[in-house]
Amino acid sequence: MKRQDAAAAKRIIELALQSTKVGTIGAIYERIKPAADGRIRTVLSPVGTETSRLASSDTFLEESTNLQNIPNKTAMLDPLYAVRSCIIAKSGYVLVEGDMSQAEARATSAFCKDVDALAMFDSGRDVHKWTASKIFGCTIDEVSKEQRHLGKVARHALNYGMGWNLFLEEINGDADLTGIAISAAEAKQIVAAYHADNALLLQWWEAVWQEVKANGYITNPFGRRRDFLSPFVRKTDVVAYKPQSTIADMLCNAMSDIYEESWLSEYMLLQVHDSLLFEVPQQDAKSAASELKQRLEANSVDIDGYSLHIPSDVKVGECWGEMEKTA
Repeated sequence: MKRQDAAAAKRIIELALQSTKVGTIGAIYERIKPAADGRIRTVLSPVGTETSRLASSDTFLEESTNLQNIPNKTAMLDPLYAVRSCIIAKSGYVLVEGDMSQAEARATSAFCKDVDALAMFDSGRDVHKWTASKIFGCTIDEVSKEQRHLGKVARHALNYGMGWNLFLEEINGDADLTGIAISAAEAKQIVAAYHADNALLLQWWEAVWQEVKANGYITNPFGRRRDFLSPFVRKTDVVAYKPQSTIADMLCNAMSDIYEESWLSEYMLLQVHDSLLFEVPQQDAKSAASELKQRLEANSVDIDGYSLHIPSDVKVGECWGEMEKTA
């Protein structure tokens, strides 16, 4: 009877999670309804974020919407959420997207002077399996699919001071799609293990926090300064600023270079977090992919003597949700 109760409870939770996602996705499908000419528009603002990333939003001046929050992670787990597949190139054209690979995680490792993590990134090996092996105390070859998923989320979620309770929500919030759920005790163990294996990360957090307490601001390697004037400033915002703003500046610099110097400039559509999206003539797809990759990877920045270089992945396709990696 208890086993049946547990199975029923699990199914109820899965349905509740699914219902929440379906409601959110339904609202997104409604708001991306194209204008009369078939186009979907957004407004990009250079002052909408603290990090120099462009912010996407709607405007009362014309039909428009936020195009930076179109789901991608959930779409890879269930086609029901593949909203990006509704966005297609016009006849005779294809979409080309360049994405900076694991950009913030690489930047964080550089700020921490974590040479082992940087070497793992540069090697091209599976960083998430490596992370999981350290969390669960096993070899890389012994890491299960479930453990790799937990390692991946840990690598991206725990670098800025997320607590075990939010980590628990991060994992269990997608349990209906991944089939992976953890208990509070397991969340605490994973966070503790990640911290124990990343002493350099904790030392860097403290150094950045002390910098803000002493000066009231911090500056990224490009000279972009952020003031923290509120006495209620969150540590997570403080430690996230340097990696996030550094990657944002690298992406914006590449975007500016393309606009000033490249034939791709007239085909630019959108900036989305760590990526740039273009719509180019079909016959130019190959050269566009090569040009975009070159432009994205041309930027580097010195972080305490380490030259941070972010590799990029470039994908091409007729619709945004179904693109194939070409470079």
